[in-house]
Amino acid sequence: MGHARTSTARQELASQLEALHRAECHKVFAEQISTWVKVRPELEKALALARQFEVAAPESPAIFTVYELKRLGAPPN
Repeated sequence: MGHARTSTARQELASQLEALHRAECHKVFAEQISTWVKVRPELEKALALARQFEVAAPESPAIFTVYELKRLGAPPN
């Protein structure tokens, strides 16, 4: 599964979505939301799905892919 994010609607998601597709992510969660926002609904859905996979098949890895770590990470304190 994959997660794509941009901070603003002016930024484009297409390149991230294409890269995740090339990485063979079968389920991709995408959102245009600032890193400063505490609740990111699509990220929460992606993590919940990864947890479900982990419970359903603990012997199989749940691979969570992001285009760049900065697209996933929280802002510095």
